[in-house]
Amino acid sequence: MRHDADLIKELPADSSVRNTLLEHLDWQARELRNQESGGATRDLLSGFLGLAVSLIFGYLSIWLAQEGGWWWLAVPVPAITALAGLVGITDGFARKVRPTEEEKAAEKEAEEKRKADEKARKRAARS
Repeated sequence: MRHDADLIKELPADSSVRNTLLEHLDWQARELRNQESGGATRDLLSGFLGLAVSLIFGYLSIWLAQEGGWWWLAVPVPAITALAGLVGITDGFARKVRPTEEEKAAEKEAEEKRKADEKARKRAARS
């Protein structure tokens, strides 16, 4: 980060590279702050939802397998769904730095601005 800060000082103020580097440095500082301040959290809703899906569809696949007959054909669908629930368990209960509501709102605003700029560019190209 120190090298990036030194490099920013040497670049001209109106340089697009300088702005990009400033954004990158800001991102690095936020990530470092989140990691050091214990900003890592668990997404309990996703974890418990994944647990419920895994248990319900796991039981359903075992029940269908025990029914015998043509029910065996239906076993892969709930079995695969139960495995997908395991992804929710591991992702939800894992501690990681997740974006805050403010960061989500800023990202959404930036995406809307990018789309508006793209529409304006297309309109200008048609004329």
